[in-house]
This record gives sequence, C-alpha cells and structure tokens, in this order.
Amino acid sequence: MPQKKQPNLEDLYSQIGYRMLEDLSASEKKYRELIEDLKDVVFQCDAKYRFTFLSSVWTKMLGFSVENSLGKSIIDYLHPDCKSKWHDFVVDFKEQNFEGSFTELCFIAKDGQELWCEISIKIKSSHEFTGLLHNVTFRKEMEQDKKQLEERLARSQKMEALGLLAGGVAHDLNNILLGVVTYPDMILMDLPEDSPLRESIETIKESGEKAAAIVGDLVTIARGVATTKEQLNLNSIVKKYLNSPEYSNLKEKNKQVEVKTLLEPDLFEIKGSSLHIEKTLMNLITNAIEAIDKSGTVIISTMNKHVEKKIKGYDDIFPGEYAVLSVFDNGSGISKEDLQRIFEPFYSRKEMGRSGTGLGLTIVWNTVQDHNAHLNIKTSSKGTSFELFFPIIKSNGQTKTFDPKKSFIYQEFMGKGEKVVVIDDERIQREIATGILTKLGYSVNSFSSGEAAIDYLNSNRADVLVIDMIMDPGMNGSEAYEKIKMINPNQKAIIVSGFSATTEIDKARDLGAKKFIRKPYSLEAIGKAVYEELKH
Repeated sequence: MPQKKQPNLEDLYSQIGYRMLEDLSASEKKYRELIEDLKDVVFQCDAKYRFTFLSSVWTKMLGFSVENSLGKSIIDYLHPDCKSKWHDFVVDFKEQNFEGSFTELCFIAKDGQELWCEISIKIKSSHEFTGLLHNVTFRKEMEQDKKQLEERLARSQKMEALGLLAGGVAHDLNNILLGVVTYPDMILMDLPEDSPLRESIETIKESGEKAAAIVGDLVTIARGVATTKEQLNLNSIVKKYLNSPEYSNLKEKNKQVEVKTLLEPDLFEIKGSSLHIEKTLMNLITNAIEAIDKSGTVIISTMNKHVEKKIKGYDDIFPGEYAVLSVFDNGSGISKEDLQRIFEPFYSRKEMGRSGTGLGLTIVWNTVQDHNAHLNIKTSSKGTSFELFFPIIKSNGQTKTFDPKKSFIYQEFMGKGEKVVVIDDERIQREIATGILTKLGYSVNSFSSGEAAIDYLNSNRADVLVIDMIMDPGMNGSEAYEKIKMINPNQKAIIVSGFSATTEIDKARDLGAKKFIRKPYSLEAIGKAVYEELKH
C-alpha cells in the first residue's frame, strides 16, 4: 500500500496566507465601500491634526481633492472664528476622555461658501484619532432664519405698541393745537398790515405749525401715513430736498461734512408719497451728518437694482426690480446693540440738543413699511449705509416735477353763502371750523354728533359736509355719512381726521367723500378743501 504523501508545510502556509490576504482585501473593500456610501466625511488625523485619511465625501462636500488635503491640518479649512474652538474641543475631549462627544464648526469650502458641520471624534491613541463630519448647514440656516423672524416679529410688535401710544398722544394734541394753528390766521385777517401785533401773532402761528409738524411725525409712527401715493422719481425728491431751506440750514451748521450725490440717470419710478419720502431722506441725511464727529463725507445715491436671489440683511429683500435710495456716512459705525434699537422713538446715543425730536429714524422705519419697501443697513468702523429698496412701477414716460409752494390768498377762495354743515364732537373744533368758514363767506351750521346732523338734514339741505371721523359716543364719521347719503345720495363731504390712513376714512372715500384734511388744519387747508369740493 502506497504511503500517503505529507503536505509541504511551506506551501500550506503560503496558501493560508494568500486566502487571508484575499479575505482581508475583500473586507477592506467592503468597509471602504461602506465608508464611501456614507453622506458624512470619515477622517483620521495625527496628533498635530493633519489628515491621514479622508473619504471621498470630503471632495463632494467642500470641493477640495482628497490627495491635496492629506497631510494638511484640519485647522487650515476652518473659519477663523472656529479655530480656537476646535483646539479647545480636542483638548477637553482628551482630558475628559468622552465617548461620542461632538461640536459644531464652520468650514470654508473651496468656492468660499461657509459650511457648518457637526464633528464627532474618537481617540485611537495618543498619536491618532478618527472622526465624522456631518453637514448641518441647512439646519443652521433654518435656525438662523427662525431667529431672525422672531427678532423681526418682536421688533414689529414693539413698534406697533409704540405706534398705538403715539396715535393716542397725537389725537389729543391735534385737538389742543388746532386753536394755536388756526386762530392766528383768523386774527391776521382782521389786523391792519401796519399793526404792531402782526409779528407776535405770526410767531405764535409759526410755533403752532412747528408743533403740528411734530404731531404729524407721531401720526406717521402710528402708521397713519400718506393718503395719496403717486408716480415718483427718487432723483427728483433728492434734488428738491438739496435745494430746500431746511438743507441749507443743516449744511450751514455742519460745514465740516461734505455731501456728495451719485444719482442713476435713468432711474426707475416708484409709487409713493413725496412728502414722507422727502422727510425720510431728510432724516437719513441728518442722521448721517450727525454720525460724523469731525470732518467727513456723506454720499446720497440712487440706483436701479435687480434682485435675483433673496438678500439677507436688516430686512429680507426678495427677488424683484427696485429703485434704491442709499445714504452713506464715513462715521464710526453703529454697534450691534444699538442696531437693534435705532428705530425706536427717542432712542439716541447722540449729544443732547444736537439732534431733532428723536423721531427721525422711526419715521424712516414706518415710511418703509407703508411703501412695502425693504430696508438694509451696512455698518462697520469705516461707516454706515442705509439702503431703501422701493418696488418699481412701469413709467409712463413722465418724470414727477415739484412746483414751489404758492402763497395762500384767501380772497381767491371766498364762498358765496353756500351752506356748510360741520360735524365734530369737540366743541373747540366746531367753533374754529365755524369761525373760519363764516369769515370765508359760507353759511355754517355745526353739530356735536352724527345723530344730530342727520336730524337736521332730514328737513334741511347742505351743499357740503365737514365730518370728523372719530366721534365718541355715538356713530363715527363714516357711519353718519352713510346714513346721510340715504337722505341725499349726491351729498358732498370732506373728511377731517388726525389720522390719514384708517378703515373708516377708506369707507367714507368709497361713499364719495373726495377731499381729506388732517388735524390740526390751517385756514388755508380747510378753505381750499371746501372751495374745491363745491367747485367739483
């Protein structure tokens, strides 16, 4: 019987080793495929944080090739603000020997984009550790958007509360100021030209008008802003203000500041209130000049802007076509703390007495809201710019022009005995309106409520009504006008209110009231309104 051949041990070991290498290679391939299939970056670093291994997801996520990144420190790819955070994280991790510890760090991709990653590491030895990078940029952006929305909501709610307060104050002050604004006109009508009292009466009138202007600012804060919006060109508004006495006075007091303009020649037109946009421009320029301590420059610019992707700023600016008004100063900038409060009434870091009423930037904020515009603020130690993005309208080829204000000659607006009915719950308001209109040649009856006026008009005629919108108790102005229209469908009416944008005013307009005058009104305002309404 033949003897069985003994296997060659060297061949046997060789075959076993070969199979082990095959198994090891298959296992390595399997795990490498598993790693490459992950959406996270798998990496290894040495003790100096230099990459010794990177999965291919690194290239997909950040744009850098694996080959060029190996041997480089992870710190080279971090945002400057996160480099110390990474070092503290690793040191703390080693000292505490945590398992599964993680933190969030910002990386700078090859294209310059900032990517937030959740990073977790595990120490393999004193010379090496492994880790994972998980992209959480979308989540961070969502959290940031949510935070910004919450801040804007809180800001809007605060401004709304302040607006309600301002509205209540403005309503009371309007009633008080009407006599101060109007009676001087009536007295001046009766005084001879050479009377020594004229100068004093005119001073009283001027002071009352200044006070009324401040009340007008309070009304704007209360969102009772422009009643009429028309096609406008921002360049025309800029030029008009720069040629105004107000601007001349401002420049005279601040000769150390140079003001320049950079105006787009073919600027798109917008729909808005020239009065409120001009006041907004005035406040922005005043604010810019006052932000400069010594000498400096203020630049007023306009431009057409096509926004393709949403711009994140103080406000979010959505895609669309805009005419942009910008005011820049090279002052020291606005701190982050102040930036959150600059639009609040009377909030200021400026020297006491140097600035105006403390309502300037609040007017800016409310005007932006009322025009469905957007506001962006860029600020640093090198200066600050306020950018107002106004939605454009299609131009009809005509540019808005501004005629200088013509002086009021009351004799041109005299009545001829036409019957006027004044409806107002405030006694002094009725007396003033009655006195003015009587002097202007009208036959006037006044009533303290809508109910009383309706009783009168059931058996009497009026050529025009002058109706206050807010009356208490009883029906308000629009309700009274609606019932009067049932008696006389063609009844003409003029709206009177301390506010210029309310639902009641809108209702009265829909019923046919064309003219509107805001309290406290002057002899000129009510005289022109009644004359033009009767002529219409």
